[in-house]
Amino acid sequence: MHRVAVIAVPPATTFDLSIPELVLGEMTVDGRPGYDVRICTAEPGPVVTGGSLHVTVPHGLEIVEDADTVIVTGTGARDDVDPRVLRALRRDDNVLAAEREPWLAIDPKPLAGDPG
Repeated sequence: MHRVAVIAVPPATTFDLSIPELVLGEMTVDGRPGYDVRICTAEPGPVVTGGSLHVTVPHGLEIVEDADTVIVTGTGARDDVDPRVLRALRRDDNVLAAEREPWLAIDPKPLAGDPG
């Protein structure tokens, strides 16, 4: 099963938090679930959103390490992101592309050598 970590960066956008689960959560492969989608954040528990709604996120950033895909949700705090989120994403061996600032493509499970 393909593991997806969705990182909620406060103030999180509830729409962005819901989409990965809605789209990927119903996908099946040979009659079995194809994706294990889990939402995580730097500090598990209530996460402030852009509105009056608060969302409880049970997982910490440790799930990023085992994820096959990592999605970072929209937030109103791009200039003041928790450094733990950045550390979970930035490792020397997992940056795939940086063709234009400030966007990076991150591979949570970097390949060492030929994947073939």
